[in-house]
Amino acid sequence: DPAAFLQRKGRAGRKPVMRPWTVVVLSDYGRDRVAYQSYDLLFDPELPARELPVGNRHVRRMQAVFATLDWFGHKLEGFDAGSVWQDMSVPVHARTEHERDKVRKRQQRTAKLIEDVLDRPEVRDELAAYLRDALGLSAAEVDELFWEPPRPLLTAALPTLLRRLRTGWRNDLYEHNAPLPEFVPRALFQELSTPEVAVVTPDQNAGDGGRRDAMRVSQALSEFAPGRVSRRFGVKHRYARHWVPLPALCGDTDQRLPLSRFIPHHAGEWLGRFETVDDTGAVVSVPCVRPSNSFPDWRTQIVPLLEGLSVPMPPLSAWAGLIADVLFFTHATHCPVEVRRFAVGCEASVGFQDGNRFDARVRFTDDADRPAAVGFAHDADAVVLRLRLPPDLPAVVAGSPELLRRLRPAFFRNRVRTATALDGVVNTFAREWLAQAYLCAVAVGNEPTVAAVSAALDGLFRAIPTDDGGADPDAHPVERGRGHQRLTDALQRPEVMAVLRESAEVLMQVPDARWAGWLTTVLKSTVGTAAADAVARLCPDVNAREVLVDVDAGPRAAGAVAVPDGLAEVWLTETAVGGGGVIEKFQQRFAADPRRFADLLSRAVEPTDFETADVELTRFVRHAADPADPLARAAENVRVARLRTHAEYGRAFDALLTQLRSGGFTVSHPVVAALAGRVLRAGTSEQSDRLLKELLDRWAAWEERAGFEIDARTFAWLASDDASFNTTLGEVVGTPLPDRGARLAAVSGLVWARGASAAGMAARNPFSDLGVTASGILSAVLPPPPMALPLSEPDAERHLRERLANVGVASAAGTAQDVWQLLVRLTAEPIDTGTLLAHPRVRGVSAARGVITVTLELLEAAP
Repeated sequence: DPAAFLQRKGRAGRKPVMRPWTVVVLSDYGRDRVAYQSYDLLFDPELPARELPVGNRHVRRMQAVFATLDWFGHKLEGFDAGSVWQDMSVPVHARTEHERDKVRKRQQRTAKLIEDVLDRPEVRDELAAYLRDALGLSAAEVDELFWEPPRPLLTAALPTLLRRLRTGWRNDLYEHNAPLPEFVPRALFQELSTPEVAVVTPDQNAGDGGRRDAMRVSQALSEFAPGRVSRRFGVKHRYARHWVPLPALCGDTDQRLPLSRFIPHHAGEWLGRFETVDDTGAVVSVPCVRPSNSFPDWRTQIVPLLEGLSVPMPPLSAWAGLIADVLFFTHATHCPVEVRRFAVGCEASVGFQDGNRFDARVRFTDDADRPAAVGFAHDADAVVLRLRLPPDLPAVVAGSPELLRRLRPAFFRNRVRTATALDGVVNTFAREWLAQAYLCAVAVGNEPTVAAVSAALDGLFRAIPTDDGGADPDAHPVERGRGHQRLTDALQRPEVMAVLRESAEVLMQVPDARWAGWLTTVLKSTVGTAAADAVARLCPDVNAREVLVDVDAGPRAAGAVAVPDGLAEVWLTETAVGGGGVIEKFQQRFAADPRRFADLLSRAVEPTDFETADVELTRFVRHAADPADPLARAAENVRVARLRTHAEYGRAFDALLTQLRSGGFTVSHPVVAALAGRVLRAGTSEQSDRLLKELLDRWAAWEERAGFEIDARTFAWLASDDASFNTTLGEVVGTPLPDRGARLAAVSGLVWARGASAAGMAARNPFSDLGVTASGILSAVLPPPPMALPLSEPDAERHLRERLANVGVASAAGTAQDVWQLLVRLTAEPIDTGTLLAHPRVRGVSAARGVITVTLELLEAAP
């Protein structure tokens, strides 16, 4: 993230007077797209504060291991000089020959110290005293670090280290500069490296002995998925690459790969039989092996063996009707869950030097050709939100035209991405491009043909005409790269166009039963993403990025707690083995104030910075395009002042912001950054304002006609073919735009992310596709918030006090002065609840169109 970049790369080791250059490379694809389309925010980033969770008990466990290594160093003083850190990282045979004797002696001495700690109370007391002094802990806290799970020092960490020292890491992996990677990270902010596997690669030069490297299971399974070529360990020869080859590189696109081809029988750990769902929807049981080297069609199975601690949502919350209860599973309450992550195969795309490509779907098997899996399982802290799903979700979505326009393209893309008819024909990456090109062709309003979709691909790839002469440059052939040409060739296949046309039916239809399953996933993904965001805000002192969202927990294993009838589950699980403290801290703060969590859930689904910037920029452009509007004159003053001095420019811009505030605009950081970096940037003028207004008006008209939301890239494609913009575009850009590719690039630079692409809700899970999130679906499902009492009305304060006394929650809206006076009076004059005189507290404040809305809560009146 930006803070880590500035800390580690941008400043480390440099003097304050230095200003290193930073180059940010983004693409108009995938997770980069929103940042690419909202580039203005990169020039004035707002970095969130970072906190070190030194008081977290799971961090204290890591500190206890670090301190114990320091204690070993103190106890070895006067012995043979060396590094305890390196001695505890690798066996003797991995050290250089002249070091081995001294390392062996130090390791034997350290092993004897560990045995004394485990066997002799007086030595154990000496270590406990050292930890109390070094870490500033009480005796009870040190006892907890010694004995209580997860990862206790005396029953897990030290016995593990003792085993490795005594056996020379015979059955354990090792990595230089990484002692006990299961218990302490190698560097600040890194995750614990468990479970680990060994990746064994052959010689890169004659006689160099090959390599044996340790990696996390999830990382290894992704890096060395069959068919994927990796250069990760090609460090001794520039042409060294490694892969797990496919069974065949031509012919059958549905292949079977026995696990024994890349996991030796002696190197795999049997994990048991895990349950998953096959391609027909049936629940099947597959044997799973944890490799000691590499791979992913990821599946997940979460196994709660005990009923978690259930906490209901606060009854006055709008979320109480959707979220039935919240269940916590933690090591602290001796009730963790088992999380199983395993791959049953992978999708491979192998490229050849001649430009051809072979796509195949690989399924893992045992030696008897029966389905198998490779993966890992671990105990983790988790929390599950149990949802009451609406009885007819498609009808709910159909009743919201704006939400329906937003979801139609997403459902279309999902149908293309999951179409089985395209298996072995085009991969997932290609399907995304084909769906985007088809949307461009559909938005025109004509019947999409192969030629129309192919032309859209040419525009999206900014293909360059091969002939610069002639009266009509757009009519000339274009130069296509390999990937572009493969997509164009795929359009010639009947099954590809058939899938696109069939999937596109949802762009015009009213949601029906076919939408139900996908909409349920959208709702669960949105709730899960909002919950992850709320946990991060509620617990800023822990690393909430270690929490993964799962909307599908897989089939329930035998003996696991069943899902109650009529409820659906959304899981948040920690990645740290034995728990990382996030869920535990969340449980404490949720129990202390459940309403706070509900408020943060609501905040997570509010408009994002990008959405706010879109609304305010659109309003500003409509004002600025009118020469008689005061905002147009203020904008022109800013542009003129820019050409003079920085001081004049600052005064002109401050005057513009003052005028925006008085006009009811939301003058937030993203809005100001987008305004300065996009609409009022150097080279803009009244003419560019008028062009932007015309583009935005045409955008809205095309969406109304199409019946679905048009994203920025599709709109740029459409506008690049509109002759009414050609001359004006060239004048605004300052250079002739002879071909459509140049016009598309010019429009892309003028417009910004809108709609679903600007929503920005996203949660992390490398093992599962969470799909689409849409905050609008929650607006359609949740009850509308109560109307805020206008403070301008007579007796507004009396009604507010009555509502607080009777209900416990109320909102008021007015000017900043009115709200300030209200809060002062509520602080001075308590509210009579009938039994107590109490003062309300502020739950939230928001501003829109110059109106301040404050939400108050009276805890003593809550039922």
